[in-house]
Amino acid sequence: SSGINAEYGGHLNALAVNLPAVFDGLAETCALHLKSELGKEDLESEFKLALAKAVEEDPKGPSHASALHRYAIWLHNNSRNQEAKELLDDAVKFADSLALNRTMAQVCCELGMLDIAQEHLELATRMVKPGDQDILGPLLTDLGQVLLLRGKTIMGIKYLQSAIEGFKNQVGTENPEFVRALNVVSIGHLMLGDSLRSNRARNEASSVLVQLKKKRLIEASI
Repeated sequence: SSGINAEYGGHLNALAVNLPAVFDGLAETCALHLKSELGKEDLESEFKLALAKAVEEDPKGPSHASALHRYAIWLHNNSRNQEAKELLDDAVKFADSLALNRTMAQVCCELGMLDIAQEHLELATRMVKPGDQDILGPLLTDLGQVLLLRGKTIMGIKYLQSAIEGFKNQVGTENPEFVRALNVVSIGHLMLGDSLRSNRARNEASSVLVQLKKKRLIEASI
């Protein structure tokens, strides 16, 4: 119906707008974002010096890759995503890690390169150790979200359901990432015209969110 289509369109637009933010799970990223507001020119000079030192002392080694990664995160947080991708392109030539692939996915999403973002998220999920559902769940949600944006709705819902089941069976449902997975899968069901499943997932997310807010209020009062 026209009502469902209008609602779906609104949610899909929100999904696209908010997508880059969903990858900001790294504490390092948050810290660098805060620091980036304090003397951007001086801080960028520090990153450049660190990179030059790493190239000299550890060319194509772990320190070189780390310096490229950290500088790329700073560039991304300052909306210089094309420059960030160029650094990451260099880093992935001789290094590979979950964090590096996740940052690359984040930057590629900002640039609209969803196919490349998907590739790096798939690589990242394969690097998760067995049993680390608290790490795997958010990655599966990221991947499902990218697939929805690429129009691969059924596959996206499959990954999202895997994330949801992992939270329910291993991590626990009192988790903001569980709420995010439910909200994104709600959009996926709406894309297929299944308003019943969509509303069910959204209502469950709202219920869990209420519990999370109550828990935070209780913890804050202790």
